[in-house]
Formats: sequence, C-alpha cells, structure tokens
Amino acid sequence: MDYFFKPKNIAIVGASQDPAKPGRVLIKNLIDYGYRGKIIPVNPAGGRITGRKVFPSLNDIPHPVDLAIFCIPNHLVENVIAEIKPGQVKGIIIISSGFKETGALGQQAEERIRILLQERGIRAIGPNCMGLYNVSAGLNATHFPGLPQVKGNISFISQSGAYGGIIFHALKERQIGLSKFISIGNQLDLGHTDLLEYLGADLPTQVIGLFIETLKDGRSDSGVPPQAGRRFLDLARRISAKKPIVVFKGGRTQAGRRAASSHTGSLAGDFTVFKSAMKQAGVLVAENSEEFFDILYILSIYHHQLPKNDNVAIATISGGPSVIAGDRCEEVGINVPQFNHALRQKISR
Repeated sequence: MDYFFKPKNIAIVGASQDPAKPGRVLIKNLIDYGYRGKIIPVNPAGGRITGRKVFPSLNDIPHPVDLAIFCIPNHLVENVIAEIKPGQVKGIIIISSGFKETGALGQQAEERIRILLQERGIRAIGPNCMGLYNVSAGLNATHFPGLPQVKGNISFISQSGAYGGIIFHALKERQIGLSKFISIGNQLDLGHTDLLEYLGADLPTQVIGLFIETLKDGRSDSGVPPQAGRRFLDLARRISAKKPIVVFKGGRTQAGRRAASSHTGSLAGDFTVFKSAMKQAGVLVAENSEEFFDILYILSIYHHQLPKNDNVAIATISGGPSVIAGDRCEEVGINVPQFNHALRQKISR
C-alpha cells in the first residue's frame, strides 16, 4: 500500500497542456502541495509539460512506476492496462468514470479490467473516484484544490469522491487536522476493508472515518453478512479496540439505495442490520453528516482519553435542559445513574 501513499514516482496517464483538463490539474496539485517524488507525464502526443518530458506510454518510462493515475476517457482504460509490461507498474488509481455505475456494459468492462490487473500483479483504486491525499507526504493526488494542509490524526475512506469535498469543508470549518483521505469509487479492486487494514496499522492515523454506500465484501440484499463480509467486521473489531472507527452510511432508504446504484454501482442493504453489525464490531455509526463530523472532532482531540464506562452526570442551570439531556442519553445507550442522598447533599453544598 505504500506505493499508493508514499510513491517515489507518479505517472499521470492523460497528462495535458490544457490547465482545465484533469491531467494538468493533477500535475499542478502534486507540485503545489510539495510532492517530493518524480512526476512523469504520459501522453501519446509526447513533448513537454511543466518542463517535464512526456512519455508516449507507461512502457516507454525507463524504470518501474510506483503509482500511475489514469485520467483518460473510460473506453481507453482497458487497452492502456492491457499494454503494460509485467513489473512496470505497481499501483493504479483510475479517476475515469463510466463503468459499473452506468449499468451492465460498464460492469463487464470493470470485470475485464480486474482480470488484466490480476494477470499483471497490479493493485488499483477506483474507477470513478477522486484519488487520494496524504498530508505528511505532500501528496495531493486528487482534483481538489485548496485542501487543508494541517497535519492531523484523522483519516477518511470515502466511497464518494464528491463527499470528500464536504469532508474537507468540515475539517476547515472545525479547524481539524487531516492525515489521509482516500476516495475509492466503484472498488474494482481495493475497497473499504483493504484500506481499513492499512490505516489500522498507520501510526499517524488515530481516528478513522468511513463514508459507506455498500461494502465491497459486504452483504447480500437481505443485509446478512456473507463469509467474505466478516473480514471487514473482524478487522473493525480488532482495530476499534485501539483506534475509534466512525461510519456514516449512505443508501439507508429506498431513494438512497436507488441513488447509490447509479452513483457507484452499489447495492445497499438493510440499514438496521448494518447498524447492528457495526455495533457488534465496536464501530460508531453517525445518523447524519453533522453528527459524523462532530464525533470525529471530539475523538480527534480525546482519542487517548476515552471514558472508562458508559455513565454520565448532567449539570444544567434549569430543569428543562436536564430532562432533554437525560432523555437523549438514555435513547442512545448512555447511562445516567441516580445519585444517592449523601452525594446530592455534597453537590448542593
């Protein structure tokens, strides 16, 4: 996974002279955020971009490539991967969209690409994603400009690229630092489980946030985890004992499930079953975006000072607020113990 997060060189497939094109935006972001490795533009037209030699293909690069980022039309992706020589590329991020999320033909294309990648020993993130961001490495391998550059202890895995924009806005608004962000899109190869495993062992990451429409190895239509899906739950159970994991789930209703299908080609299952499974794995499930970011904000500060039990005391200036706070605590499973007479007298004094 270090080929993705700490690459020594990056090839931009679809590099362009046009500042509005994704292939030029990616190069600009890598330069502006201080990426220290080698940037290699790839385009059959050749020439030079930002003073760098443009190679006609990945195979023309005279050394192995740690990470290749594809920002080319979807109908070209399969052929470009088919032409890669064994050992030439370690990892690929496929920004291009127009695959499983578009229907049966797109899904068939993804399956052919998956086979090509396996034959060449290449791991991939995407397609239909926004890339990844590693603050400590100065690696902005996304299309997003103006990303927060304050180093923090929160890392995000987001199935939606655009939801990443909401995440970055929330970080700035709450003045929270960031460690890593990964947009995984259709999860043709690497998905939530693989990246959760990496972040679980990543020292700078102390809190993990996930936006999930469906788990790649997740559940059947009924929401019951099959054998493969248990890997995520087992992994989450082990990691959550050391690092808090917070999930915000998309596709909880019929309308949301329809949107998820057309967005990343995901088949979202029953939300009640999902919540129950996450609870058993020690994962916190947020009800909405605001709560998602509030929980992460608190945990980013107090992750080493988590409470030893589920008891809480409430102090207010009036009766009404204490009634509301007591209701809410009990509704979400927090215990509000009743004080004995001696303790009440002590507090009153």
